[in-house]
Amino acid sequence: IIFPCLYNNHWFIFVVDIKEENFVFLDSPYSEKSAYHIDVHDLIIPGFIMMWYEFSKVNIDFNKFQNKYCVNVIPRQNNLHDCGVYTMKMELRNPRGHQKDLIRLEDISNIRIQISNDLVFSEHNSEEEAKQLLRNFN
Repeated sequence: IIFPCLYNNHWFIFVVDIKEENFVFLDSPYSEKSAYHIDVHDLIIPGFIMMWYEFSKVNIDFNKFQNKYCVNVIPRQNNLHDCGVYTMKMELRNPRGHQKDLIRLEDISNIRIQISNDLVFSEHNSEEEAKQLLRNFN
């Protein structure tokens, strides 16, 4: 189960890997020992477990789960404002797979344009005027 998460103006991915019994954190700038993830860990795991038992009929012993911080297999950002782009790109991939070369720093601006185009020209976007403005932009 993959959750893109926003906490204190920072995006990261939280994965509940039921098969492997892991809580996995995919975060492009922060590591396991950062003050940020110490706070996140204490909020997100108990919150997830509470919601699981409230809304799921499947009984799982989450005490057996290990926490994993996949720092060496995901792309690393060199600033604190590209986390949303990294999160969006990582969310589309297999969280068990190697993702280190998924994003190159020099590709960030093109990825932002691609995401914007995908949103504007989505079949679900009913704003035809906005689409037309972009089609005619010089």
